[in-house]
Amino acid sequence: MASNPNQSCRAMLPIESTSLESPIGKIAVAWRGPVVLGLEMPGTDERGELGARDRPDDPALRLETYIEKHHGAAPIPGSDAHAVPTAVASYFDGNPRALEHFQVEPSGTAFQRRIWSVLREIPCGETWTYGQVAERAGRRAAARATGGAIGANPCSLFIPCHRVVGAEGELTGFGGGLDRKIWLLQHESAIAPRSHPPSPSS
Repeated sequence: MASNPNQSCRAMLPIESTSLESPIGKIAVAWRGPVVLGLEMPGTDERGELGARDRPDDPALRLETYIEKHHGAAPIPGSDAHAVPTAVASYFDGNPRALEHFQVEPSGTAFQRRIWSVLREIPCGETWTYGQVAERAGRRAAARATGGAIGANPCSLFIPCHRVVGAEGELTGFGGGLDRKIWLLQHESAIAPRSHPPSPSS
């Protein structure tokens, strides 16, 4: 099978990354050309990328470790003016649809990539249950495995795992913490604002 010339050219581009401050804490994002490779926010190291001596709450360190492990080289410092970090900033500045049209290339199993593809179908401002995601992926009986794939998502926000809720609409299971999940869903108008909004960046 002939190789895709666009992919071949892209493979010659450097992997870049940068960190941005946001209302939910520091965000670290990596890209190659126009393609997003990973995005991390403060939270737990659900994928187990880091060793016991490392700081799992450091998104930049988790992202660097993930990129080295799955792409073979550490990212180089990138410009905040690049389209990818600019879109992340725009998302937090009030344009929650700013990330929808970017191509992503997460590293994972075929099942994980299928689940992540379905997550990108969840409209901004809506939530789906784990069961709905599993059914959409053609794996209705695999809700538990679906939850595992969602937890392993390496491109948060671009792959909006925060839009997945429990069977009764309960807010569960988010590596960035439930306060950040609530903030993101309120930001996207998927849930009603609380009278006392959480402070996820604290």
